[in-house]
Amino acid sequence: MENLRRAIEFFLRSSVVDHQVYLRFFIGGAIGALVHMLVCDNKLILPRAISGALVLGFIGPMVVGGFVGAVADGSLVAASLAGYTGSSVLEKFLPGIKIDQLNENDLEKNDDKSV
Repeated sequence: MENLRRAIEFFLRSSVVDHQVYLRFFIGGAIGALVHMLVCDNKLILPRAISGALVLGFIGPMVVGGFVGAVADGSLVAASLAGYTGSSVLEKFLPGIKIDQLNENDLEKNDDKSV
């Protein structure tokens, strides 16, 4: 947690050029996550509102991939690969939790409520 706090403080104190670099890495990670969804799932789930709750669809993994890309090694290729593997990394840190299964269960629950 301390490292995250220091990283945020460093980001806020950095110059405009540094922000552009981080933004480029964020975009690279987001593109990596988008490619992962297209390659592995062969589909994109569109954002929608179900029973008053917003389901982010493909935007959620792109935000996670972008964040992981921004904190990755410091090259655009590393940022893209970090975004590509973002959900896999989360699944490694949280054993027993499969993100795809959680998404499917959530969609099924929301579909049952809307019927």
